[in-house]
Amino acid sequence: MDNTPKTRLGNLAHRIEPRTNLKDAALAHIQPLLHKVVLDAIELGVSVLFAGVGSAGKLLAAEVLAAELHLPLYRVDLSRLVSKNIGETEKNLDRVFDAAESNGSILFFDEADALFGKRTEVKDAHDRYLNIEINYLLQKMEAHKGLVILETNNQEKIDKSFLHRFRHVVKFP
Repeated sequence: MDNTPKTRLGNLAHRIEPRTNLKDAALAHIQPLLHKVVLDAIELGVSVLFAGVGSAGKLLAAEVLAAELHLPLYRVDLSRLVSKNIGETEKNLDRVFDAAESNGSILFFDEADALFGKRTEVKDAHDRYLNIEINYLLQKMEAHKGLVILETNNQEKIDKSFLHRFRHVVKFP
C-alpha cells in the first residue's frame, strides 16, 4: 500500500509548489514578520493566522514559508474535510494532521473562518455537535508538531479561543 502523504490525504488537501521566496518584493511589507515566523517554525507546533480582505498574497506568503523552511505545503480543502456525517469531520482532521506530521508538511487552511468560526449557544444537537468539532480541532492544533497556517478574510468570525493559540497574526492590507 502506498503510504505517501498525498495518498493518505486523498482529496482532503492538495500540494502547493512554492513560486517565490522571502526576497520577493511583493511581500516587502510583511518580510520581517515572515522571517520571524520562519525562525519560530524551527520549533515544533506553531500556528499562524493570515488575516486580510481578499486574496492579498496570503497563499503566496504561505508558499514563501514553505520555500524558506524547505517543507511541503498542503492546502486543505474544507469542502471535502467537513462532513455532515457524525464523526467523519474528526476522522478527516486526523488524516490531515497525521499525514502532515509524518513528513513535516505545512498545513494551509484557506478561508478558515468557515471551520474555525465562533462557537454557538447550544440550542439543539446540531449546535452541540458543531461545538464538539471546533473543540476537537483546537486539540488537534495544540498537539500538532508542525506549522499550521490559517487564512481568513474576516478575523472577527474566528473563535476567540483560536486567536489565543496563534503564535503570530499577520495582517495583510
